[in-house]
Amino acid sequence: MFTQTRTAALFHHFTAWCLETRRELDERKNDPPLRAHEPEFGGAAFWAESVRRRVGATWANLGRAANPNKGWLQIAPVLAEFREARDAYQRLDDALHAFCGSKYAAWCAQLTAEFGNADGAEARLEKKILARYFAKDAQDKKGDDGSGGAKGVGGGAGSGGGNGEEDWATPKDGELLCNFDAEALAVFTEVAYWEKFNGRFSTPGIVMTLRVQASTLDQLRGKVTDVVCVPSKNKL
Repeated sequence: MFTQTRTAALFHHFTAWCLETRRELDERKNDPPLRAHEPEFGGAAFWAESVRRRVGATWANLGRAANPNKGWLQIAPVLAEFREARDAYQRLDDALHAFCGSKYAAWCAQLTAEFGNADGAEARLEKKILARYFAKDAQDKKGDDGSGGAKGVGGGAGSGGGNGEEDWATPKDGELLCNFDAEALAVFTEVAYWEKFNGRFSTPGIVMTLRVQASTLDQLRGKVTDVVCVPSKNKL
């Protein structure tokens, strides 16, 4: 009887944890707790996957704790608390699994909107990644689409502060800029996170060219960034 009581209490606490976790998922599904370096879609999905793995491991450990020798022993199936805990765990696991799938679908939809197809993604690699900034060109570009620009390219530029102080992030006339395509760069981070699912989600064919060259392109971007930053080091 004592063992049954203790086991029932464990299942009761586990059920409460599952319900609280599901409530948090519902509240934060549109604003997941991402760190600054984590990508929008892959980061959110991996947050949910981390929760799913933690809850799953706890559920497995709970079975072993109930009876170290027999796993889910004969006491458990007859307990109402066990059935309640099992159902709460399955509903939570399904919800977390569906959340990850929805984020993957949203990412694929965004890729289609940004690149159109594989040719569109590959065309981004033809963009010059080293550009020179000119304020006049930036103003002309801003007038066209609301963004800054660099000479000869469609890249963005920082905007000055509105408090009369010099904005250190705003480039000066003639300064070099790293004009690496922002959407292509975001793909690298997203792919790295989706690969943490161990094959459950594949890299979309649209960005496979970027994925294959990710390491080389990232090293190239780093070298260009070093070149651009050299003049700034003397100002620090």
